[in-house]
Amino acid sequence: MKNVSFSDYKKIKGMSFNNFNRWVADFWKASYEEGLREGESELDNADGDQWMEFIRNTPGSEEVVDFLGSSDELYELLLTVPGVGVTLAERIMERIEGYGRQ
Repeated sequence: MKNVSFSDYKKIKGMSFNNFNRWVADFWKASYEEGLREGESELDNADGDQWMEFIRNTPGSEEVVDFLGSSDELYELLLTVPGVGVTLAERIMERIEGYGRQ
């Protein structure tokens, strides 16, 4: 596979510096958008594990997502925090997602 066709190569050779810069910017944008569409289509039918793997491999995700787990796992994690008992943990869960324990 060739990255640039021969006709593009010939066109590029005859471009001015400014035209070449515009061509490169357009080429980069089109390539980025194509890759983005391909990546999105790969996740269209993804299950939970595939989404979790995607999130873990996304640069910067550790700054956005500190906890990846179920509501029950979060509830159990809250109970390990000193000073957080069952009542407070339930109130926190209710605020987060309307979570209610019987």
